[in-house]
Amino acid sequence: MSRPQPFVILPTMWFWSQLRRTEPRLHVFTTLLWALLFIPLSLVAFTMIQPLWAQAIAVSATVFLSAGIVEKALRVQILRRRRALGCGDGREH
Repeated sequence: MSRPQPFVILPTMWFWSQLRRTEPRLHVFTTLLWALLFIPLSLVAFTMIQPLWAQAIAVSATVFLSAGIVEKALRVQILRRRRALGCGDGREH
């Protein structure tokens, strides 16, 4: 939480590597959830979008931006929990 999230919804590799070290079960859950969601999305993209490069961009952008949105939601939950427990002021540093 010491590093801010750039442009509000872009994911940071620091956050995900920190999450993998501190909360391995949550990291496994989010990885499995993305796999279950994006395999069907990829199949739809491959049938609906014709140029291969456009398919790759569409699927990659969706995965990348969804990771940022999930990271933002997790950060909000972590800050809310810290405030409730009285651990610090609850601000993102």
